[in-house]
Amino acid sequence: MYEIDERPVGVSAHLKLYQSKREKLKAGIIVFNPRTQAMKVFSSANVIGVTIQLRKRSILIMSVYCPPSENLELTLQQIDQCLSIPHDGTIIAGDFNAKSPVWSSTIEDDRGKELVDFALSQRLAIVNEENSPPTFDGSRGASWIDVTLCDAPMIEHIFKWQVDMEPTSSDHNSISFSLYTDKTSVPKKTRTKLENLYLGTFRSELANTIGRWPPPSLYDAHSIDQEIERLVTNIAECCRGSRLKLTPLNKREPWWTQKLEVMRSDAPRAQRK
Repeated sequence: MYEIDERPVGVSAHLKLYQSKREKLKAGIIVFNPRTQAMKVFSSANVIGVTIQLRKRSILIMSVYCPPSENLELTLQQIDQCLSIPHDGTIIAGDFNAKSPVWSSTIEDDRGKELVDFALSQRLAIVNEENSPPTFDGSRGASWIDVTLCDAPMIEHIFKWQVDMEPTSSDHNSISFSLYTDKTSVPKKTRTKLENLYLGTFRSELANTIGRWPPPSLYDAHSIDQEIERLVTNIAECCRGSRLKLTPLNKREPWWTQKLEVMRSDAPRAQRK
């Protein structure tokens, strides 16, 4: 695709093209599948927003371009306006001309810090993979200035994010990822009640695992998420190792209840005291 007289050329007539209001095409979205229900819901100089319907869910897709000569704050305000449109999940992909180690850059500039702060305030996750190849590689050098973001409902559905190193007609490398849209079964949450645990064993398990951990190093949102996941996983393992082993109730004895069974299992411990 290219431009002639500031008009995009090379897009098949059966494809749907949505673009921002900037004179030259800098941010746009192309829908290749004719069966995909897509609707433009937002358009500004630097942001184009489109909703697509996936299994009765409205997914808000944004394409963003912020020139290095412009203030990033204006672009973030436009994204914020677009986010106010009702949706069930959102994916934002754009050339922000912003640098931060969060998306593999070796330095952090003011725009990078501003984008990170905005993502945290909007509870958006950075999808870029660590140690990825540069997203920009031109005469001015290589850098990481293209960022993909999404919200919590979409983070588990995005996979195979990568910077493609195939030659393009641009000084930006293309970025691709897959979106899982099939039906997913929601895992049943298992909760453990304290009365179903040997509390002494549970305390001992916690002391022998989490109690021996060195102080964590929390540098960014990713390291905090990793530490929370590690903590929750270990607490769940301690619960599994401390559960009361209840004998199945005899159905022929209706008066024998689970409470009596728990009391019977507590009796040996009481005798040892």
